[in-house]
Amino acid sequence: MRLLSTVSLLALVTLGCSGGTTPPPGPPPPPGPGPQGPVVAPLPPAVPVAGQPAFFVWYNPGKTLYHSTPDAAGWAPVGGAFPADLTNWYVSLAGDAGGRLYAGKSPAALFHSEDAGKTWAAVPQTATIAGTEDFRFCAGAADELFAVGSGGTGLYSTDAGQSWVVRRVAAEGARGAGDGFTGGCAFSATGDVLVDAWYFDPPGPVTATSADKGATWASLPRAANNTSTDGLGYVGPNIFYAQHGGYTGVKVSRFDANARTWAETPELKGAPDREWALSAYVTDGQRIVGWENPGKNAAGAVKGYVQVSNDGGATFAAAVGPVLSDPTPDLWDEYIAMGWHNGRTPGPMPAAKPESKTTHGARPPDSALPKAPEAPHPAQRPDAGRPNGNPKSPTLEELRKKH
Repeated sequence: MRLLSTVSLLALVTLGCSGGTTPPPGPPPPPGPGPQGPVVAPLPPAVPVAGQPAFFVWYNPGKTLYHSTPDAAGWAPVGGAFPADLTNWYVSLAGDAGGRLYAGKSPAALFHSEDAGKTWAAVPQTATIAGTEDFRFCAGAADELFAVGSGGTGLYSTDAGQSWVVRRVAAEGARGAGDGFTGGCAFSATGDVLVDAWYFDPPGPVTATSADKGATWASLPRAANNTSTDGLGYVGPNIFYAQHGGYTGVKVSRFDANARTWAETPELKGAPDREWALSAYVTDGQRIVGWENPGKNAAGAVKGYVQVSNDGGATFAAAVGPVLSDPTPDLWDEYIAMGWHNGRTPGPMPAAKPESKTTHGARPPDSALPKAPEAPHPAQRPDAGRPNGNPKSPTLEELRKKH
């Protein structure tokens, strides 16, 4: 989609008496609407304020944590030192209802912040979670976390991630895309858990909800563009799902809880003729906010964009974001993660749950797992292990060899 240009109207005013003057021009007309809403530039000079709700973005290669104003109109770096273990790939950001902010990629690499991202400390673990899965985390009530893993494991914690009860999201032996695993989870306002994850074995996506913290699951119909998620969550009782961009723009699908059907937006694409760029989307329960990284091109001229929806994902307005160009346009080193924080100051770290020190929970019967999708997908895709599921991008192994 090409950026919309505003056509100015020139009014020639002829006064009825000689010696008259031409009045000063009025304000320019508002930007014209497009399929995704108006496009405006630049962002207003709003400044995030400590203690207010904020959206958070971890942006690599900039290696910078950003936070926003409550309406996502203004953005600024948080400052401080982000955990060194998390400064590259596959980080989750999530804030619980008590005000604790989390960043992590596995239980062994999970950090918490008590001051909205300025300082971080490792979450102590009472036991070791077996395996080498990559995880995506989400937060619910105070000190409540869920995580979905690349091997089909689900993890549930009520002590801020110090101990875990093991659940299953997919059958034993499930296999995601290795380091390129795409998945996510979210809590509803009533405490239900939503997960979405793509597995090659068994093939296809898992999209399901649980009313008992992952002990049993109810499958949802597939979104039309369920290929790898760039974000999902609850807006009221309804669900949104952001399908990845890559060389194309993101499409956001909305699930109507009553009709149990999906509807999707047109392609959201901030700049014309984009080259490869990552996106991420998150919600505060009312608005949906997306961040689109600057385009990957040699000139570094394709700006990053912020997309905001105030109507549950039906329409979006795009604005130029705070990152105007890719600092490493010749390297495939992009990653982005988003989260939301309610602005509260959390209480002290809770005591670890003693019952979880020796047991991680029993594996549920297969009947408790989500059912296979109605439309099966190939067990292997050409984009295996590639960032954002794009067949033209290098694999994570290729990226690591460059660094």
